[in-house]
Amino acid sequence: MLRRDSCLIGSLAENRVNLEISKESSKGPQPWHFALGSVESRAAARTKLARWYDDYEGVTLIMSIPRPDTDTSRVSFGPWTKLQDGTLLRIVYAPNVWLKPDEAIPMCPDCGTLFRKTREYPGMVGYAANCLDKHDPDRVSQVSRAKLRT
Repeated sequence: MLRRDSCLIGSLAENRVNLEISKESSKGPQPWHFALGSVESRAAARTKLARWYDDYEGVTLIMSIPRPDTDTSRVSFGPWTKLQDGTLLRIVYAPNVWLKPDEAIPMCPDCGTLFRKTREYPGMVGYAANCLDKHDPDRVSQVSRAKLRT
């Protein structure tokens, strides 16, 4: 008669359960580890949501071609979209302006940062927004959370 611990199938099933438990515990406390509605449960839920997309690769595509109904003088960030392969993609519009060499360097209407020179041709100079990191909603929320902690 075979004992359960010597049974190959039984040990594989136990290992699978142990593996799932160890994976879950490595992610930190889960909301269901605490009483429903408790401060700890809510904190664990917020942490879980904050880490929701940590396992995905994110790609930011920066374009100077405006989307329909977009203010062409401002930097705009589109929403994150999950592609079929699991990659997250978002499209960012960065204003690009062509001016004559004697005209003033344009600036961002939201933060006042001067545009950077991108190209120069006889009679024309290209400028692009140089303040994407100041307007990135993900980065802004990370910076504001860091300030709240200090």
